[in-house]
Amino acid sequence: MNKDGVLANSVTYNSLIDGYCKVGSMEKALEICSQMNENGVEQNVITFSTLIDGYCKTGNMEAAVGFYSEMVIKGLVPDVVAYTALINGYWKNGNIKEAFRLHKEMLESGLMPKVFTLSGLIDGLCKDGKV
Repeated sequence: MNKDGVLANSVTYNSLIDGYCKVGSMEKALEICSQMNENGVEQNVITFSTLIDGYCKTGNMEAAVGFYSEMVIKGLVPDVVAYTALINGYWKNGNIKEAFRLHKEMLESGLMPKVFTLSGLIDGLCKDGKV
């Protein structure tokens, strides 16, 4: 793309990252992030939320939380996608307490959960025998 004189922007890079995350190719997604940095394209909330979601879905909560922390350190405000991914990731890993802590944090930040956010919490409670 760049060799044809067309410069990629954050939408282009985020689309590629999303595609790699959806198929579980997290190493490729990180390569695209590196290319973003090398080409001076700033990573945004969508970039981080997509990576967080990808890592949660592949079961790597440590990496997901790392990107969440990096996003916050950079002054970016997590969105519903980031919170939902982490909430669902935690309950799938049996950490219902952390899932609810993040839900509370999400509400305190002024974000309203979506149906898929709440369904993850409810499913986690059911599987934990609390509903």
